[in-house]
Amino acid sequence: MKLFKNSLIPVFIAIVLYFAFIPPFMGCKKTVTKTITDTVIKTINDTAYYDAVCPVRGKYTGTSIANGGVTTSLSYTFEDNNLVVGASDAGTSVTYGGYKNTCDSVILSVFYTTNSSFYILRGKFSNNRNTISGTFNDLTTPTDYGTFTISK
Repeated sequence: MKLFKNSLIPVFIAIVLYFAFIPPFMGCKKTVTKTITDTVIKTINDTAYYDAVCPVRGKYTGTSIANGGVTTSLSYTFEDNNLVVGASDAGTSVTYGGYKNTCDSVILSVFYTTNSSFYILRGKFSNNRNTISGTFNDLTTPTDYGTFTISK
């Protein structure tokens, strides 16, 4: 029995040494994974919010200059419920669509009945918010684009 007890001690020591020293040499590595959770709060305001804080309603008139150099008169009336109506020089409504107001800029998406084209106008407000200047693109005829400026 003594022989059996004495033979277990070297085996036990060999096993401890094996697991203590051999795995680092075999390329075993401990991987630590840390999970970071951040809370991001983003407030998205809709157009009704911007209309209450910085209203755009009213009549704006001015000009547009197409890429070919042709200057045209513009007249847009910004109404409730994000409706925008454009009028000809004679006062006849010829453009209908909607607008999005973000306090520093406004985007108009309209249909012009004279040439049956859809336009998008992207403009920035002046510091006093009385003038909108920007670019326009004809989505029906992409070669028709230019700049515009309208004022209250």
